[in-house]
Amino acid sequence: YGALPRNSLEEEFDEELAAIGETIHKRLCARCHVPPDDPDVTDVLGPPLHGQRATYLRYALKAYLSGTRENILSDMEEKIALLDEGDVAVLVHYYTSY
Repeated sequence: YGALPRNSLEEEFDEELAAIGETIHKRLCARCHVPPDDPDVTDVLGPPLHGQRATYLRYALKAYLSGTRENILSDMEEKIALLDEGDVAVLVHYYTSY
């Protein structure tokens, strides 16, 4: 499923915030969440987050951060614990910039 082609949703995003989000993604998320057009997409643990709807990403990341949504893997739980509300905002801009 993760390897299926994904059309742009043309969501609005801030380029400067997306650039900050990209650095956080590379540091914490890139090992498990690659873009859907990455050649390794079928081999990574997490689904692609790039190109998802901003509303969903914001909801999911905030729910993980607050603990109201279970983390499937301990690695993800550790990474989520390193985020704050500002990180969630810039990650949303980065993922919707795809």
